[in-house]
Amino acid sequence: MLYFRGEGYIVQKPLGTYGKVGEDKPGVDDVAAWKSPVINELRKFGFIERGCHISELACLRWLGKVAHSGEGFGDDVTKNEIVLTEVEPSKGKGISDKNHGVNQLLRAKQEEIAKKLFVCFPFVNEDVEKIKEEIRNKNKPAVGAILFDDKGVYIQDSETFPDGKADLKIAEYEANLKKALLNNFYFDEIAEMIRELNVDTENRGVGEVLVDFQNKVETGYILEKLNRVSVVA
Repeated sequence: MLYFRGEGYIVQKPLGTYGKVGEDKPGVDDVAAWKSPVINELRKFGFIERGCHISELACLRWLGKVAHSGEGFGDDVTKNEIVLTEVEPSKGKGISDKNHGVNQLLRAKQEEIAKKLFVCFPFVNEDVEKIKEEIRNKNKPAVGAILFDDKGVYIQDSETFPDGKADLKIAEYEANLKKALLNNFYFDEIAEMIRELNVDTENRGVGEVLVDFQNKVETGYILEKLNRVSVVA
């Protein structure tokens, strides 16, 4: 998660399990890293430097703004992108086991939501380059790897996979992001937003009103509000 956070992604637990086929074949559900133009807004307001964990967005009011905003870090994000990572406890589970690791990722690729796929596991007393080669030869296009031993972390980039359904999934992740951002506000502030946005509250339950509100409120509107109440670092 820290690696992808540093690369400018929003990281979190996936919103669903991808690539699961039958009870005996677990799916990818460890780490999702994603990008969309919403990152540009978070950087513009100075709430994140490069990337973040989704839980940080629920605490921005009290965490304060970053010392150096990531606005201008590389190019602006113009496209949606999802990266999935499956984490295993050993090389055997990561590469060889038919139901885990790389094989899980190759099942998940069929859903066409992730541009890149990574397997992550530790190793002991082995040549990291040979492990990378073994992963590269497992399938084409090849998944990437985040490997580590007692000497450090080793990254092998993923080749790209078809991700024609990424936009639909990003919409779900952005809706989840809005919920995280709304955790920064007190009840009276949420009530004021509901009034400002003319959300219908007459003869409706709290759940109905909140669902309508969350569908109606825009991320930019939330960030403008948050910008006014955030602690200055």
